[in-house]
Parts: sequence; structure tokens; C-alpha cells
Amino acid sequence: MISKIIRDFSYRVNIHLINFRILDWKAYLFVSVIGSFATFEFSKFNPLRYILFIALICSYLAFSFSINNIFDKHVDSLDEVALSKNPVASGKIAEIEALALSILMPIVSLPASLIVFGIKYLLVYAFAYALSTMYSAPPFRLKGRPIADLVAHGTFFGVLPFLLGALVFGSLNVLSLSLSLSFFLYSIFLELRNHIEDYDFDLLANIKTTAVVIGKERSKKIKEIIASVVILWLVLTSLALKLYWSLAVIALSLLLCDLLGLNKDRKIDATFALATVSLILETVLLSF
Repeated sequence: MISKIIRDFSYRVNIHLINFRILDWKAYLFVSVIGSFATFEFSKFNPLRYILFIALICSYLAFSFSINNIFDKHVDSLDEVALSKNPVASGKIAEIEALALSILMPIVSLPASLIVFGIKYLLVYAFAYALSTMYSAPPFRLKGRPIADLVAHGTFFGVLPFLLGALVFGSLNVLSLSLSLSFFLYSIFLELRNHIEDYDFDLLANIKTTAVVIGKERSKKIKEIIASVVILWLVLTSLALKLYWSLAVIALSLLLCDLLGLNKDRKIDATFALATVSLILETVLLSF
């Protein structure tokens, strides 16, 4: 009897972890971590506070992906790959159960953020939760509104997670503001890439994403333009702040990606990650 209860409980936990889509967090968790070191101040660092910061970001990401699964169940049921990541669509958990656990995330994490990090953090954190909800859930359902879908995604998965890190462990300066814009653009790039991958299923489900409205081929061209703007912005940031080692890192990354035969998307991913880390490391080293 006890072993059956344990097995059932383990199964439910595992299903909800699948619904949170933890493996899809990496790019967005990276945003917050980079933000926390963008203008890092040792006087503000505390290991326990950092663990709590990561826990709050994970709570937000779990909520965002879970809510998206709940309101995307119909379209995900048309795609075998998406269906494997969406236990709500596959019927492994009830929508009400997934929704109840999702709502629990902000109920716990919002007061905790106020207590630990203060009112400024709470306001940004609450706005991130609100925009993430509006992106997936009706009546707003920004995911189905052209242009608004890209701007919303660039904000709640780009700018805001970055600012949350900067607010806790540093301050806003030229570098952090410039990087926040680069993350905004990069998040739009990621969203448009997802739209292109989901194009046929979104079209079938009549979800009017930007890609569906403007067409697949035009979306691919715009995605490449945004990718170029992202890299150009990082180059301009390096030049403006006289961070020449970072400039070299960008050039070497692009060259190595070409030599390794990586496709354009992977080249942007690798170069963006290396460039942002390099910009922060070089800034820290020059501050000594």
C-alpha cells in the first residue's frame, strides 16, 4: 500500500516536472545569471541570497512554461514532439491540476521576492509574471497577436529576467542597459525561430503568430536580419565601451562556427553566449 502511494506520488511529480519543461529553460536561465553578473558588486553578494534568486527565477520559468502548455494543449496535440512535452495535451494530468500548481508559483514566490529583495524587485518580478500570463492565456493571448507576440517574448523572457539579476547584485549602467537591449533582440530571434518551427501546426490550429501572418519564407528572412542586428549591437557595444578583447571573441566565434560548419542559428547562439560572457568578464577585469 505504502509502496503504491510512493510510486503514484513519484509519477505525479515526474509528470509535473515534464510539464514545467525544465530542459527548455537553459537560454532564459542564462539571461538571469548573466544579468546578475553584468554589474556585479561584491558588497551585494550573499550565497544564500543567490540561491534564493535562482529559485525565484526557476519558479517564474516553471510557471511560464506550464501556463503555455495549458493554453497550447489543442495545438500541441497536433504535433508529436510538442505532445511529448505537454502532459496536459496528452491527458496525463488534468488542466485544473496543472493550473492549480501553476498559480501556486506566484502565490509563494511574489511575497518571498518582496521579503528577500525588496519592492523594486517585486515590481519587475510581478510584471514578468503578468506579461508571461498575458502571452499565453486569454483574453489577451498575445501569442496569437502578430508583432505583440515578439515584443512580449522579448520583454518577459529577455529584458525582465536580465534586469532581475542586475537589480539584485549590481546596478543599471551603460553595459547593463546595452545588454538588456541585446537580450530583448535575442529573445525575439528565439521566438521567431520557434514560430517558424511550429509554423505548420500553428497554421492548422489558426493561431495567428507573426510567422503565420507574414509567411514562413519572409519570417526566415526577418529572423536572419534580427540575428545580424543582435551581433552588430554586441560589436557596437564592444567598440563604444572599448572592450576590444570582447570584439576579438565575437570575430573568433563567428570564424570558428564557420570552420565547424554550424548552421546560422547555432552560430548566433554560440556567438551571443560567448560575447555576452566576454563583455562582462572584460568589464570586471578592467575594474580592478
